[in-house]
Amino acid sequence: MADAGNVYKSDEIKDSDVTRYTDDAGNTIEYVEHDGLNQPLYELKLGAVPDFRSNIKRIQGMPCRESDVFICAYPKAGTHWVWEITRMLVKGTTEYEKESKETVTNEFHLPQEFEAIPSPRVFNTHLPFRHLPKDIANKRCKMIFIQRNPKDVAVSFYNHTKNFDYLFYNGDWEHYLKLFLSEKIFYQGWFKYTTEWEAVMADNPHIDFLTLYYEDMTKDPLSEIAKIGTFLDVHYDDKFVSAIAEKCSFKNLKTANVSKEYTFSNNQQIDVGLMFRKGKVGDWKNWFTVSQSEEFDKVFCNKMKDSQFQYAFSVV
Repeated sequence: MADAGNVYKSDEIKDSDVTRYTDDAGNTIEYVEHDGLNQPLYELKLGAVPDFRSNIKRIQGMPCRESDVFICAYPKAGTHWVWEITRMLVKGTTEYEKESKETVTNEFHLPQEFEAIPSPRVFNTHLPFRHLPKDIANKRCKMIFIQRNPKDVAVSFYNHTKNFDYLFYNGDWEHYLKLFLSEKIFYQGWFKYTTEWEAVMADNPHIDFLTLYYEDMTKDPLSEIAKIGTFLDVHYDDKFVSAIAEKCSFKNLKTANVSKEYTFSNNQQIDVGLMFRKGKVGDWKNWFTVSQSEEFDKVFCNKMKDSQFQYAFSVV
């Protein structure tokens, strides 16, 4: 991993490269766009993570191993949760990982920083498939794609932006929801991200994909953990699976992550425990007004009309 203080160097930033908008609190938010991705300008200037504009090419050229696993999800869809479960399954232990998942988040590092990690490596990313290593197909790497109903994603992502100043958003919920629906949001919009991944899975039957739903993980964790194990070709008895389910319950995982911190290359620290809020299905009902929900449904039905994905927006 990058040494603390070894700041990533940004490429040249021209004013014409910067997109600006103002939130309802009067803050000007500045992003640099690259192939559909939005990266905060101040993040580039501080050197917290590599410049997407050059690092995406490096990531695409990263050599993979046949045992590599990539956990792919839109932010706030359950990445920490599934990553910890997957690490336990491939390692055959119910011990929590000492380091945070950010140490193996592809876009947070230069690919060479992962070379010393012993196999099997379990990566995680919020990038679209086209920005991931081309070697994934050649090495037949396992790909786990996590889904969560977008109303809960929007609420969770909004609270995430309020907790972490590195995302530099101070607007209110109503303004944020408009940004979410217009897809002017960190990384890229949920609708574009999700439909792109669905097309990728349909067009690449030679790649091993497993699609998980956050709501199914919540409803029946034992079956979903066993499903992940089968996908990864690791098999354990019911007792071990139950132990993982207990260790990775939302309450226990949140407690375990309180002790974890992640330090960006510019020495900026984040409290990983703050990544966990409620973990509830249907919490969006505490945030959306009736009119907001109706507007969301209208956009959802339009943009997802051709999708085969099925979402649970409440507890069944």
